Amino acid sequence: MKFVAWNCQGAFRKKAKLIAQYAPDIAVISECEHPDRLHFESGIEPPITRLWFGDSETKGVGIFSYTGVNLELHKNYKPSIRYCIPIVATGNLNLNIVSVYHAHFQEAFGEETVSTLYMQRKREKGYHVDYCFVPQAWIKRVTFFSVGSFDDWSSLSDHSPIFVEFRQ
Repeated sequence: MKFVAWNCQGAFRKKAKLIAQYAPDIAVISECEHPDRLHFESGIEPPITRLWFGDSETKGVGIFSYTGVNLELHKNYKPSIRYCIPIVATGNLNLNIVSVYHAHFQEAFGEETVSTLYMQRKREKGYHVDYCFVPQAWIKRVTFFSVGSFDDWSSLSDHSPIFVEFRQ
């Protein structure tokens, strides 16, 4: 399973190609415009499955699948809890969740060596503020983990995406 999380800082329709090339099973895109506004360039495959939540048509959270994963909102979703969007998951879940970044790099919270946010898109103003939390039992299934580099992503957003792949 491939998972991508990225705060695209708006205009996802112009940046979608960079995410689509990874064909993520699940992509969580923050500061994404409403799907009705997403008109992709020729040759860019749009996501097959789409969920979107937000207060403005120009900025919300898009949850997409480029591989056709069925995404359903959990019945206990509460819109009053902004931007915490529970998605239906089935199976024997271990609720002891951990940060994939911290498990992968064996770093403590607050001591991260890789930034995910660059204030004002400046390399020297880097902070680690983006996370992917999964059940502890899933950590042994991680086959790939990466944070997008400043050089590759700073022209598009002040946040770098997080890429995670899991063995099925």
